[in-house]
Amino acid sequence: MIWLPIRPYTPIRTPYFNQTGLYRHTPLHPGPRPIVIRQGCHRTGNSLPFSWNHFSGASYYYLQMWMDNAGSGQRITSRTTTMYSARLTGTGFNLNVSHFAKGTYSWRMAAVGGAGNLLTVWTPDQRVTLR
Repeated sequence: MIWLPIRPYTPIRTPYFNQTGLYRHTPLHPGPRPIVIRQGCHRTGNSLPFSWNHFSGASYYYLQMWMDNAGSGQRITSRTTTMYSARLTGTGFNLNVSHFAKGTYSWRMAAVGGAGNLLTVWTPDQRVTLR
């Protein structure tokens, strides 16, 4: 595997890798603006609703979510979900979190074009606590 350096985002030209592994220069825009879930939100129950604004030209969106800290006394087993990723269409999604460990999670999103190329940078990491 060859690692190539990725330069930080600039509004003029930003490198990215598409699905075929080709290195290209293209301007990337800020990611889809998440709505509904607010930074530091606390959720109870089995459903975690995500909603975001449509990004022009996006064929789908990537969602990534991972555990930062387990809740007090939480037991993590092989059946416990602590990371999640999805390829989503539309502008909303309800995630069933019944198999997720209680605790604090971070999540982010990016808009993706039809060829699998990122159209936006990843949104800043957001946090949510599952109780």
